[in-house]
Amino acid sequence: MEAEVGQTNIFACRSHTAWTVGINGDRITSPAPGLDGGSSGATGRFRIANGEDLASKEQIRLDSTDEIEVTLPGGGGYGQPHARAPQTVLNDVANGYITLEKARQDYGVAVTYHGSDTALIRPPETYSIDQDETRLLRTQAAR
Repeated sequence: MEAEVGQTNIFACRSHTAWTVGINGDRITSPAPGLDGGSSGATGRFRIANGEDLASKEQIRLDSTDEIEVTLPGGGGYGQPHARAPQTVLNDVANGYITLEKARQDYGVAVTYHGSDTALIRPPETYSIDQDETRLLRTQAAR
């Protein structure tokens, strides 16, 4: 499974006064390891929404208009990515877990999207696997 899925939340104070945030996070500099050949997970991040990174363990006083962006770390993957069934990778793309580029780069699966680039909803039937290209990608990766 793709090891980079995390969640980002933005927090703000609605009282129009300065506020204090206590940060106590882990997996900011060292990602969760993968198992049985799986990739490491994504690291997390704490930062002020203007882009200033914060330490994983600190207390900080913020202005009333500041927002904190918290990106949770992703878990490590399990198993060799190129051993993952192409149909399962296609499902991950269709469900928004990974991108077309990640399917190709990390799993060696060539997934094509056949719908409109501006579509907000992209049903699973608008994706397909290029079997020949997938075979080629996986053969090259095995070398």
